[in-house]
Amino acid sequence: MKKFKVMILTIGLVFAFSASQAWADHVAFASATGSQEVTNPGDGIETDGTCQLYLELVPMTEVKYKLQCFNITGVTQAHIHAGSAQESSAPVAFLFPLGDPTGDVKGLIKRGDDKSKGTVRAENLINSLAGMTIADLAAILRADGAYLNVHTDANGPGEVRGKISLVDTIGV
Repeated sequence: MKKFKVMILTIGLVFAFSASQAWADHVAFASATGSQEVTNPGDGIETDGTCQLYLELVPMTEVKYKLQCFNITGVTQAHIHAGSAQESSAPVAFLFPLGDPTGDVKGLIKRGDDKSKGTVRAENLINSLAGMTIADLAAILRADGAYLNVHTDANGPGEVRGKISLVDTIGV
């Protein structure tokens, strides 16, 4: 009986370790600044605005997000874009919907009932990911193939931008 219990415990530990390794890459982060914006000439946008995006990839179902910005005014929309942060590409998911400019932002972006915190599901994917699954978005995020862009009234193409990167949660 003792050998059986040890065997069950060992199998449980192996499974738990394997599961934690399989989902070890489910958290992502972006730090966005004006200097990372793609402009011509390539000096970026001069702004004190910064934003931080936190993502949690819920296996195969959704991506939870929280976008906080500071020292930025007049936000009109925010997205996840597929592609390199050094190039402009189309958005694939809204993080804050298109609308009238906000006031000064110190934390979550808010406009009426809209806020920059929520969940992206397959039905929310747009442009090149329209009709695709969350697993497709997760694959892009895991391949370092996405960036955050926050648009303002003063800088329509984007005021702050940042590459989205996976965060190593093992051993934290």
